[in-house]
Amino acid sequence: MITDAEARKGRTSSNPATIAAREEYLRAFEWRTPEGQKIVSLPFRLRRRNNGQLATWCSWPPGNARSVNRLVNTLQALNVCMLAFCTGARSSEIAAAEDQELGKSSDHFRSLTFKLADEFSGKPRDWPLHPAAVRALAVQHELASIVRPNGLKHLWVISKTREHLGQPLLNLTEPLVNAVEHLELSHLAGADRAHLHRWRHTVARLVALSVIGAPQVLLDLFGHRDLDMTLRYMLSDPAIVEDAMKVAKETAFATAEEAIAETIRGDAGGPAAPVLRKGLDEAMRRGEEAFDTRTLRETAEMLTFNGRYWMLVRPGVLCTKGLGEYGPCTRERGAPDSGSCRTACTHRLELARAKKDCEDALRALLHERDEACADNAEMLLANLDGQILSQLARWDEVRARIISEFPAARTIWKGARS
Repeated sequence: MITDAEARKGRTSSNPATIAAREEYLRAFEWRTPEGQKIVSLPFRLRRRNNGQLATWCSWPPGNARSVNRLVNTLQALNVCMLAFCTGARSSEIAAAEDQELGKSSDHFRSLTFKLADEFSGKPRDWPLHPAAVRALAVQHELASIVRPNGLKHLWVISKTREHLGQPLLNLTEPLVNAVEHLELSHLAGADRAHLHRWRHTVARLVALSVIGAPQVLLDLFGHRDLDMTLRYMLSDPAIVEDAMKVAKETAFATAEEAIAETIRGDAGGPAAPVLRKGLDEAMRRGEEAFDTRTLRETAEMLTFNGRYWMLVRPGVLCTKGLGEYGPCTRERGAPDSGSCRTACTHRLELARAKKDCEDALRALLHERDEACADNAEMLLANLDGQILSQLARWDEVRARIISEFPAARTIWKGARS
């Protein structure tokens, strides 16, 4: 390092000769992209303070070492943001990560969780990563390996002060706040600072609006012990409830339209399919030659009571139970209980996309049954036979394929019908 070389000559880092040597090195260095193109400017602007006044710059190479440090700190903060956005992890969990060897399960982020862990030293856990976050992790690996002293493994490093250069960076919020300021994005943060915990709430809101079964997904992702904690994140903004209701209503309409179209074509399954198909055929005979897009929407609105019914109980499976109707999932009239949905229920309507899930489930259950037979696990075997029978009753074509391939499935099905 230039500063170290100058220090051996008795010059401090603020000595004009030291500063001049650093600037000359920056000017003479050949800055190129991985593709070999010469870098003449940054694709974004950074803000800096010059002689007491704020100014922005994007030219390259940088004029001094302070600008390089600012860019490195900003890059590290953006790597933190990418991991926070893709994992929803707590600040302490991200900060505790060690630099992992790339190429070995690098599609997961590994660290320690402390808040709900019984172990004083934290409990290991991991998060699956989007390719963008994998790239950010690779960039951070390179950055940390340059700055960090040999023999240490921490992922986030201090790069500002020379006396602490390369030491573990534990407070990730301050670099993030500074990066937002340097990139002139502070106005987007609103009244509050751009602290790291806001990513956790952002992830909760996005998942709540776009993912079926969002509470369970977030419960697992956030590492919560109960759904109450998860729901506090999902509903932290009153506007999120209104948005979620709109999304749920539109999803109900879209799914109902898909189910109606599949029922007309004969692709839908489940005990409700024949009844619904008969009703739709009669409606068509009363005047409709075919259900066009407008008619499908109107039919979906009518059958779902304007989006209030036809609950999606699991991917590809609809409950068509309406007002005043009973079902095996509930003892009285009322909303269906998705956790108690039965394959034989007359209100159950299955979309064509559920066929593959059914077949995959049967193959997995039959494989588990073979292992139970080998272990003479009679109670487990009886439980598995019941699950297999339930799945076999869902789709005629799936059942035909499975019983022709698996003798055990054929025996179970024939035994139930004898």
